[in-house]
Amino acid sequence: MGGFAGGAGALATVVLLSVLGTAVVAVVGSSLPADGAASSRLLDGRSSRGTRVEGGAHAHTRTALPPAPAGVPRVTLANGVEMPRVLLGMGPWCNGHDCYNDTAATADVRLAFSVGFNGVDGGYSNEVGVGEAVRGFDRTTVWVTSKIPPCHNSLTVEACALQTETDFGKQLAELNLSYVDLMLLHGPPNNGSGTACVGPELCGLARAQWTALTAKYTAGAVRAIGVSNYCGTCLDCLAGLSPSPHVNQVQFHAGMPGADPAGIASACKKHSTELQAYSPLGNYLNHSLIHANLTVAIGLAHNKSSAQIGLRWVLQNNHSLAVAASNPDYLKEDLDVFDWELTPSEMQQLDTVAFAPEDPTRGVCK
Repeated sequence: MGGFAGGAGALATVVLLSVLGTAVVAVVGSSLPADGAASSRLLDGRSSRGTRVEGGAHAHTRTALPPAPAGVPRVTLANGVEMPRVLLGMGPWCNGHDCYNDTAATADVRLAFSVGFNGVDGGYSNEVGVGEAVRGFDRTTVWVTSKIPPCHNSLTVEACALQTETDFGKQLAELNLSYVDLMLLHGPPNNGSGTACVGPELCGLARAQWTALTAKYTAGAVRAIGVSNYCGTCLDCLAGLSPSPHVNQVQFHAGMPGADPAGIASACKKHSTELQAYSPLGNYLNHSLIHANLTVAIGLAHNKSSAQIGLRWVLQNNHSLAVAASNPDYLKEDLDVFDWELTPSEMQQLDTVAFAPEDPTRGVCK
């Protein structure tokens, strides 16, 4: 995710349910190749009867990989690519006592997919484990988001472009995938003091890095590209470049307050960019949304948890989100947010309450 939003917690040994192998196939849509090590790579991965692997006298038939679950509704991005509206957010780095290792990352993804998820938002420290889990499924039915770090103002435009190309290749290599569905620039260039996208130098670096990422998109190494922690001023820096970011992943939740904190939702709409919320239940240090009397009361009215109320508020404001959980019951709750609605009165109350006014949308513009 764009920022830390919860750790893996205690992990049980996960046995992937064989029932996934009979789930309905809903191809996310790509003509790109299936993935895996060269020695076991499928030619296509779509045939349920097995795929012929060329190899002369040693040629043999391998069983096609099972599809991921197909039940998560999707949003259509500006380029026509369909993305699941709820992703499993892995947290892109270690934060205090919450640290992913490869085994934990693989187990969390497999657990989430066993209860209905079909997309994962990873990055940095967990890519090896995420890739291991993803390669257990037909690649065309799985969504994978990854991230690369922003350029710093100490870099030249040329060095920024080279760094972006290098980091992109590193992420694909660690995932052991031939492509990702979405690659995000994990933040705008800044001057080391938190000031971003102010002045021609920082704006120029942002444009250079976006141009380098666009080249990967044009070459077919990624199906959609976006940014994270970009405020409106940072998005404006990219004006005139094509395409505009397909996704902007920012901290966004009820109680910041309002449905358009710091004008971030309006800025994304202006640039035809999908707003994707990380920390949709609040900053990991702030649990006020989950424990608030308002969300608890609304939850009781719908026979839902207060957490589901927070997630539904994001979705009903027409945004997507990434959630972090390793408890199977919480994961199931996180997907039980599509076939019911908050009332207009409940939405208005959640729009105006201030659970955590100190939480930033990130991408600080000063």
